[in-house]
Amino acid sequence: MSIDSRKGREKATAVPARVSIIPDPEMEPVAITSAAKDDEDLLNRFWVALLVAFLGVVGTMLTITGGNGGFQGVLVALLLHTVPGLAIGVVYRLRGLDLILSWFVGSLAVLILCSLPMALTSFWHPRVMATLILLASTAVAVWVACKRPPTLEATWVRRTGRAMIGPIGLATAGFLVAVLAAAAQPQSPALYGAALAAGPLWFLGLGAIVFAVCWAFSSVGGRSWSIVLLATVVPMSQAVMYGTPTVQVAARHIGLVNLLIANGGLDREAGIYQAYSGLFASSALVQQAAGWPDLMMYAAVFGAVGAGVNCLAVAQLARYFVDDERAWWAGLVFALGSSLTTSFYAPQVAGLAFVTTATTALLRNSAGLKWSRVWAALALSITVAPTHQLSPFLAMLICIALVVVRLMKLWWSPVVLVAPAVVWALLNRGVLKSYVSLGELFNIFSNFKTPSRPSSSALTADLVNRVTFWVPSIALVCIGVAALVALIRFHNRMTLGLALAAASPVGLFAANSYGSEGIFRVSLFCLPWLAIIGSINLPRTGRRFWTVPWHPIRNAGVVALTAVFVVGTTGMDYTRVINPENVKAVTWVEEHVTADTQVFTLGSELAEPLHLLGKNMFYLSRELVLRDKTTEVYPSRAGADYDPQADLNMLMRYWMEVPARVHYVLASDRMKAFDERYGQQLASDQARLEQALRNTPGVTVAYQGDGVAVYELPESSVS
Repeated sequence: MSIDSRKGREKATAVPARVSIIPDPEMEPVAITSAAKDDEDLLNRFWVALLVAFLGVVGTMLTITGGNGGFQGVLVALLLHTVPGLAIGVVYRLRGLDLILSWFVGSLAVLILCSLPMALTSFWHPRVMATLILLASTAVAVWVACKRPPTLEATWVRRTGRAMIGPIGLATAGFLVAVLAAAAQPQSPALYGAALAAGPLWFLGLGAIVFAVCWAFSSVGGRSWSIVLLATVVPMSQAVMYGTPTVQVAARHIGLVNLLIANGGLDREAGIYQAYSGLFASSALVQQAAGWPDLMMYAAVFGAVGAGVNCLAVAQLARYFVDDERAWWAGLVFALGSSLTTSFYAPQVAGLAFVTTATTALLRNSAGLKWSRVWAALALSITVAPTHQLSPFLAMLICIALVVVRLMKLWWSPVVLVAPAVVWALLNRGVLKSYVSLGELFNIFSNFKTPSRPSSSALTADLVNRVTFWVPSIALVCIGVAALVALIRFHNRMTLGLALAAASPVGLFAANSYGSEGIFRVSLFCLPWLAIIGSINLPRTGRRFWTVPWHPIRNAGVVALTAVFVVGTTGMDYTRVINPENVKAVTWVEEHVTADTQVFTLGSELAEPLHLLGKNMFYLSRELVLRDKTTEVYPSRAGADYDPQADLNMLMRYWMEVPARVHYVLASDRMKAFDERYGQQLASDQARLEQALRNTPGVTVAYQGDGVAVYELPESSVS
């Protein structure tokens, strides 16, 4: 919908103007309705329903015949993530961005709600459930299509064809060039990141997308498509180049999926990961329905798609408060400014999409109660409750702030978001009590501390590490400053409410430190609201590319944010992205461990894809072994002054004190690089330490891979 037509509608219905139209102290948000009202929308609904029915039939046939991976498996997975959500969309007459969000968010919600009961009851029949999901979606789509007689014209097809000329076409071409350039360079995680490894053609494609985004802000349309492609091009390039998730901790999540498949279910009493296993259950269903041997590529692509979906969700949320131009700027700022909280295969990515979409639905009821929106929000709340333990409570704090300032008119809206999470938490209180400490309650300053790790007194973090973390951090500070400027310029009820919403997730620190990682979770939930506030500062642009000059500040912002996103997302690829060779080594270790086996890591355990098989085992890193034994967890000497044999003797003494029949030590090149980049130990020094271990009498090489090895220690202590 054009800005001019929206202005006419607003004037006709006598509702207050948006901030973008009249930025005065009395500005009020205006809810956006999603109902299709004219014949044209109904005709398009028929064609979408017909498409969904066709895809549902295809997906059902492919699933019944048995997916054995390959191209057939890809199609099955794609259709499982497409057909259910689109079926929901056509039933509720959604259009535009609402329909697209239903496509992604609705499909994942259906998969979680259908797979989780099977996982928790051990009544695990994924292929049967996948078939039923596709059949039910097909039936719904056929029912919708039959309610409208066929026509010869689908207007959305014609519009799509026209839209490909201009920013949309340029952004699409740039995206394809960049992704194909990355796919042409398959390799293990690159030393200086996927962007540099992909070569100049990749930067050419990225530049085309950036140009398309700047063009779209000064043209008739194309903002949404261009911005989403810009938000996804970097993680998608990493996915096709590496074929593995971009964060090591994703291995633990894959391990839960492997455990579910191996056991035919999960036990929510066995730990918090199994208690909150919504995403893992849906992934296991997709994997087995598709016939994939593992989930690595799916997990890699999940992060890229998640980045785009959350960009869409934030933009749709922003459209409640500001005009389309500023809303998409907010989505852009969120997507490119969140590289510190990298989008990867994790429940928090799905949780953010669910609660953001639910919050938008509840906000729209401020202009008039519509129970379908309430039921949609409740369904998403029920979905996120067993998926991510933190998201519902952060969303509740945000909605309370909005209710207090009357930006959210229904006072009971926070209850809709948090009630299912409270019920689920009570059902799992036996597991959760070990994660809640009375000593942390209201200890805000202590809980607010950022994660810290011991480091060597002789070293500091290297340049790659500092650039990768400081550049996005400075960008986040700038986003916060922009929000503060808007708050000062337009000090009114709406900007105050948005500021309170941005600040409210900090309330998490009154309850728990969340393992000293709460600051990253809080910043992720604060960022959408900071981006919305900051967008108010954006100057209005003209609607024609050739007659209106570009805004240099805005365009410079697009370029700067893109650079920040590339650096923050790819700079630490070598140590952050899962390496296939390390996957083989960890798999070997976890296949060979027993109840009387202890596994150590020569350096930091954070550099390894641990817990891939979901086993209940514990890795002891150097830090964990020495933290209560000495003040020098990492050597205080480096280079020529470092004595690897003395260091090894100390480690061996403490290693052999740990009761176990078999002692393994895991060492890898990625571990060495990780420790050097974090200022813990030089890679060359750790290589000398590993060589000393290899030369120790009685130590044997149990596993040898490319850049990774597993050593078995002798049964007796070595001095």
